[in-house]
Amino acid sequence: MRSHIINNDTASAIQGQLVKELKSKAAIRRWLIISISLYFALVTVAILGITIFLADIVAIKVQSYLITGLFTNLIGLLVIIYRYAFADTSKLIHDLWTLTR
Repeated sequence: MRSHIINNDTASAIQGQLVKELKSKAAIRRWLIISISLYFALVTVAILGITIFLADIVAIKVQSYLITGLFTNLIGLLVIIYRYAFADTSKLIHDLWTLTR
């Protein structure tokens, strides 16, 4: 019986911090998506501008490196967005709810 009371007290103590973390994560999601999208759009325009308008000046090998780097950065950014902004928090909420029952 005492361990159940300790578990409820512990869960209640960390519940406020978890709610605070989830709210801050939700607030940052929108800013993160907008800023990464703008950054990627600017980098894409710059790289396409270099490869299209400066094609006579920039070597073909450099253009292919720029395009390869562009797609590599895209994959990296998508992984970052998925990993940190859209991590599964429902499991955490479910575990907390189960602990406080």
